[in-house]
Amino acid sequence: MTSLANLKAFREALAGADDVSASQFKFLNLDELAERYGERWPKVKARIFETCETFIKKRIGPRDLMLRAGNGFLVLPSPDRGESAPALAERIERELKVFFLGTDYLKELALETGTMPMSISGLIDAADSTALDTAAKEYEKAGPQTVASRPGVPAFDLFYQPVWASASGHIALRCAMPLLDLRRQPDRVFHRVLPGTHRPEDLLKFDIAVLARVSAHAADCLDRGRSCLLAVPVSFETLTVARLRVIYAARLAELPDRLKQVLALRILNAPADAPSTRYAEVTRLASLFFRRVFFDIDFRQARCDRFFEGRLDGFVISAPRDCEALQRDMNALIRFQSGAAHLRAAIAMDDCTSLPVVEESIKLGVNLFQGSIFPKPARFPQPPEKYDPFASRPHAAEQH
Repeated sequence: MTSLANLKAFREALAGADDVSASQFKFLNLDELAERYGERWPKVKARIFETCETFIKKRIGPRDLMLRAGNGFLVLPSPDRGESAPALAERIERELKVFFLGTDYLKELALETGTMPMSISGLIDAADSTALDTAAKEYEKAGPQTVASRPGVPAFDLFYQPVWASASGHIALRCAMPLLDLRRQPDRVFHRVLPGTHRPEDLLKFDIAVLARVSAHAADCLDRGRSCLLAVPVSFETLTVARLRVIYAARLAELPDRLKQVLALRILNAPADAPSTRYAEVTRLASLFFRRVFFDIDFRQARCDRFFEGRLDGFVISAPRDCEALQRDMNALIRFQSGAAHLRAAIAMDDCTSLPVVEESIKLGVNLFQGSIFPKPARFPQPPEKYDPFASRPHAAEQH
């Protein structure tokens, strides 16, 4: 049970050492899971270990050693690895926990990591075993992992759309909006045109680029003494596809704590009919790193009861074009607002172009608003920012 590609070279490299540090991964809930699954447990346990072993193999090098134990795994970094055993353990533990969120039978599997010294003599004895040597040869047959090439991120501009809170009369936060100058579609939000024409890996790379830009801007705001809450947009797909989620979560874990205090996450492109478990895993992951979590959704089709297991602060919905459209969607909006109230989730209305629609929506319980009728965003806002969209009534002539 090893991912060591060259046992001989590994043994020779360790010949002059006394001991080394290894990363130990323990699964603490195996006994509880055995009771829950009963007669099915042997098959489930085998699947757990096979899944985790495959996952860990992809994250260690060809000269690292991995041994499978009764309650977890032991990973020994090769002598030429720049990463220490504790650092390796911390990274793989974080990535495993993120991966568990998307796998039903792993969700409640407790994991604990640590480092431990190993004697070289005992390790070499184990490495000389027939079973270990056979496993190493099987690993060598598989060959090295190929890394797919990543396309470049298209150039984009970033501005911060203010979100007005009707209850307080202040700008509550600012949503980062990445814009592209696309042929035939100038100044469109990238997340709305990318899916369907690009690969998921493209979207991940763009989401990471947006995160980096917004994080840098948040740091700049803090340095100027202007700590306004900023919402980072990310695609639903980036947080649900395991191979993408792990990479994105690793970037989130690298953010300084001071930035996490002023950043929120806005999840885009979510289907209205996704399973409740999918919504739960996405919002729980987001809440690990962000102060607030918002979810873009189509209120006409969404079912709020599917979010009861999740952890979110609010929904973002698209504003009806005018009061006539609002009347057509009135029943759906009332039903959606009732569901959001049970979740104690705010409702933010995006793309607002009509003040009468804003007025009517406030009566229906919508809390937050953003769109072209609100002031142009300041690059470095000075909170708290008081604002009254009805003071000048620029759209007073609009017909109800």
